[in-house]
Amino acid sequence: MKVALSRRKFLKAGMVAGVAVYLAPLGGKAFAALFEDKILTPVAWDPKNGQAKVRIDGKAKVTGAKVFARDIRAQDMPHWPQQQAHAFILRATRTDRLYAGIDLSLLGEELKPDRVVTAADLARDGVAFPAFYGADMLLPEGQQAAYLGHAAAILIYDDFARYRFAKDKLQFQESVLRYGEPVAPMVRDPWATFRFVRVGGATSHDDDKFSSLGQAPVFPSMMRKQQPVWPDGIEHGKLGEQGMFYANQIKAELDSPPADWLVLERDYQTQSVDTAALEPDNANCWYDAARQELHMVVASQGPQEVIDSTLEMMKKASFPLKALFVHPCYTVGYGSKDHYNFPFYGLVCALYGNGKPVRLANDRYEQFQTSIKRHAFDMKYRMAVDRQTGMMQSFAGTFEGNGGGRANFSPSVVMVAATAAQSIYYFPKNDFAAVALATRAVDAGSARGYGTLQSMAATEMMVDEFAEQLKLDPIEFRLRNALRSGMKNSQGAIPAGAIRVDEVLRKAQVHPMWTGRAKRKAEYDAAHPGKRYGVGFACTQKDFGTGAESSLARVEIEADGKIRLWHSGTEIGTGMSTSQAVACAKWLCRPADEILTAVTDWADLPMVATGDPYLMSQAEQDKLAANPRWSPTYCSPASATNSAYYYTHSTREAARVVFMHGLWPAAMAIWSQGVAGGQAASLVVRVEDARWVDGKLSAGGLEALPFEAIVKQAHELGLVTGAAVHVFNRWQWSEADWEIPGSGAATVRLPVDGLSLRYGSGKDGKTDKAGTPGGYRVLDRRKVYMPATQRNGAMVTYYSCVGTLVELAVHEGSGKVELLGHHSIMECGNMLSPQLVSGQLQGGLAMGIGHALHEYLPLYEDGPGNGTWNFNRYHLPRASDVAVWTQTAEVLPPVSETDTPKGIAEVVMIPVVGAIVNGIAHAIGHRFTKLPVTPQRIKEVLA
Repeated sequence: MKVALSRRKFLKAGMVAGVAVYLAPLGGKAFAALFEDKILTPVAWDPKNGQAKVRIDGKAKVTGAKVFARDIRAQDMPHWPQQQAHAFILRATRTDRLYAGIDLSLLGEELKPDRVVTAADLARDGVAFPAFYGADMLLPEGQQAAYLGHAAAILIYDDFARYRFAKDKLQFQESVLRYGEPVAPMVRDPWATFRFVRVGGATSHDDDKFSSLGQAPVFPSMMRKQQPVWPDGIEHGKLGEQGMFYANQIKAELDSPPADWLVLERDYQTQSVDTAALEPDNANCWYDAARQELHMVVASQGPQEVIDSTLEMMKKASFPLKALFVHPCYTVGYGSKDHYNFPFYGLVCALYGNGKPVRLANDRYEQFQTSIKRHAFDMKYRMAVDRQTGMMQSFAGTFEGNGGGRANFSPSVVMVAATAAQSIYYFPKNDFAAVALATRAVDAGSARGYGTLQSMAATEMMVDEFAEQLKLDPIEFRLRNALRSGMKNSQGAIPAGAIRVDEVLRKAQVHPMWTGRAKRKAEYDAAHPGKRYGVGFACTQKDFGTGAESSLARVEIEADGKIRLWHSGTEIGTGMSTSQAVACAKWLCRPADEILTAVTDWADLPMVATGDPYLMSQAEQDKLAANPRWSPTYCSPASATNSAYYYTHSTREAARVVFMHGLWPAAMAIWSQGVAGGQAASLVVRVEDARWVDGKLSAGGLEALPFEAIVKQAHELGLVTGAAVHVFNRWQWSEADWEIPGSGAATVRLPVDGLSLRYGSGKDGKTDKAGTPGGYRVLDRRKVYMPATQRNGAMVTYYSCVGTLVELAVHEGSGKVELLGHHSIMECGNMLSPQLVSGQLQGGLAMGIGHALHEYLPLYEDGPGNGTWNFNRYHLPRASDVAVWTQTAEVLPPVSETDTPKGIAEVVMIPVVGAIVNGIAHAIGHRFTKLPVTPQRIKEVLA
């Protein structure tokens, strides 16, 4: 379908480094003709229970109408050439020999590519990866591949038929890449190394002697033979030396523990896992050399990161660029499309595509070979518990994550794994050392779970073993040691809000699956010869957020009452488009009627971000914050757990501004009409008493006013009818003082660091011409209160908790584990959409079950890097594996109606892993420490 569309109809995001950047989301009005029906339908809202009946993209999802980047071809795009070119990448499958070039003789003359791109081309033209992704975008001849699957050359075809035949001809053919002399394995320093030491006071409420938050994390003095050399331990030395002084004390105490301590030492190992996104990586890009314009259709969790990295890449290249057009699409990723390098290979294809749009799209073999993996971990735990009291005393752990061939987010993942190992427990002392290894494995990165799945599952296995040796009920043992509100985590930070781990544990403790497990095991084993029954439990709480979360949101109400929402977050399958629409209802009576996600056009709120939010000093932050448009970060990519809390904050703050400075004064104006101040004069009217009921607003006994009447009044009085906000969180929200005309106060403190307002057009219907092209007035903050840089040492403060009970049967003959049922208990604050929470829980449970029992990738030569892996060799859990019809769940009610929603999309997958392993131990009496627990491993134990 052709679209008659002027270039001016694109959304212009502004000039960046001399390049005009435009954004046109394929779900936006600019590309409405690409869709037979609207993808995002208005929220089917039930005002009685304040819930959405279905996802706003639900119909499109189930009917196949939802458009992904993978669906787009050149003929779908306005102004693009109609001929679609195609490309594929040849990749090295050996790292033990020097790469010596490619041999395309198998193709013959008819299937020769129209263009071959090699490292020599990139070097000649100054084309290289953005710094985040490392060196050698394509492998130079005469060099050793850094990892299996290292891209060596790109083959571009002007037509699909020859491309398809050529790809089929070359796939799985080892002779296509030539290799030279044997070389020793490449040895590289780790991507990163961290150490987190804490020694608390007499109680958690007393001052710590040392902690990451109070002092600092410990970093190695140097690397020697790829191993960290830690500072000398000196009690009153530099911070790192002080930390090592206390780390050495912890080690000495675990080496020679007091007589009443039980110390266990175990090695745990988790496997490499594919992220298995059902949309394989793809990009469709066109470089218009005549106009010096680059067009990119991409699937990304962070469109802004693609824009920034593309500009970084192009400014060094010899291809002139005046304009960049980015078209972000709906996608699915859960980490696999966050800071991944595939869009930039698509960019290279465009640069060498002979003026044609070039589509680069993985098939499933290529996806296994190249997509971001969940890290394999080797962990050594030493934990001490007082035998008399059953109280945990000390925990030392080493965490070795295999980061693969490129760094990606491996430093962050191993850091989070270490700081999460505490799980739901309080430890007076801890020493956690984490290292991200650089290896020849396929890249690992920000996969769902982000290191915590690996470390917390191991903690839950060890805790169960302690309970067994101490002859304590496993849940009672957990209750004795559970972290309570106000207690410190392993970095010395106090978690935000109420910690409700004990409530989850008590719910599990009285559940029939737990209380009847001994009787049920005897009955089941007797009734099913050859099978052994077991029940396992685990409980974890996971942080959500990165310590540098930011987003932008804009909320507007038109004169006819239509509510529109724009958000910087991307819909990656979590349902954020639905939840953010619903989030408006708290302040604006009902959900947004229209929502646009993945927005990077913020001309109505021009913010800037410079520096590294994790590494900057306090002095640097204070200096930069003097600019009223500056924030430590611009906008965060979408992740599994940052929409419910972080995205909702920006959405609700924008909606709140519209209510407080638009709808509420408009309502007061109506209530005050008439003689002597009208109906409001005789009453005490407070904004905190305002309530929306059945589409009408009332407060303190005043007449309930219809939403539409209030909106009409707000527009006629020229009050605030639109607000755009920017927010930043470093384990605490930035706040600022603002002068808002008509607020009745000199300044108003808001938890936002950027704000612009749109006002009603008045009775004459004239729009406000002042300010931005969109009619917004950008405000300067009078004073800003940004979280101190010291809070980077907190690492995490926001948590959500899930406990899971599992009942299973182990088949003695086959070693197969059959899940009979499972029950989860969740704490997640006030739910924006219970149906979305349920979906996240069910999907997360399936992923956790796969991690515990089924999914596995070899790391090296026999693994996916050799290009031969597909789902025929990789066991994703099916319905028959996950007890789909016997699973149950419950959610703790919020403490009050004011509780914020919490991010839960990662924590839901974690406790089921430990619960399964603990259930197997109950069934057969053996505790596994290596995942996955396969039938073969069980048979070896039972033999």
